[in-house]
Amino acid sequence: MSVTRRSQLSYIELIVVMAAGKVVWSVYNLADPLVQRPLTSWPVMAVVALLGYMALRLSNQAGVPDLWSPDVSDFRRFTLPVLLGAGFGLLQIVLVMLQGIRVPMVAFPLSVPVYTTVGILSELVLHYIPLVGILFSISLIVGEGRSRRTAFWIVAVIISLWEPVLQLTMMMRMNILSSPAAGILPFLLVWVANLLPLYLLKRYGLLSAISWRLADYLVWHVLWGALAPVVYVSLGL
Repeated sequence: MSVTRRSQLSYIELIVVMAAGKVVWSVYNLADPLVQRPLTSWPVMAVVALLGYMALRLSNQAGVPDLWSPDVSDFRRFTLPVLLGAGFGLLQIVLVMLQGIRVPMVAFPLSVPVYTTVGILSELVLHYIPLVGILFSISLIVGEGRSRRTAFWIVAVIISLWEPVLQLTMMMRMNILSSPAAGILPFLLVWVANLLPLYLLKRYGLLSAISWRLADYLVWHVLWGALAPVVYVSLGL
């Protein structure tokens, strides 16, 4: 089954939105470390966009649904992942409050374009491109069936560990954690925040995974990022 024209246009629209966010924070000369990483540079983003398109073309052979697959309802494509993402964002807020951890975030309103761009970019780099690439390669060897399903879970667990390891390393370097043991819960949170969208991606396609990520970022980074300073001051923390 070939990739539909609608899916290709939707992918291009995602890339345009991703690029527009970078244009906005560049115009305002945002100097936050999050947007100064090589990953958010124009050349790297261009390469990611190209690799993402290649992944889109290979997605059906890899067993990943087309962006607008008729087998996936809009509830599973958008509503379910948005509810899960928003709920996970609320869970993150509660847990960091209980642990007294302060996570640096981009200030509102530039947090909106920043986390929109980073959200789309993260799903492409951390999940979509590697998952489709690996599953496509495996499908050439084992074909379809139980072997490929088993391979997915093995690959998903491995891929999902990448971001939590990076996050924990960064938090330790920035002295955000009071002790190494304090990093266990954040590590598990970020791991789940990667494993779940990988499952959504495999079952319902890229738009489902991005819906999850953007809903989570809206609650966690945008809304909480704007409210956290006020909340901490009011609580005397």
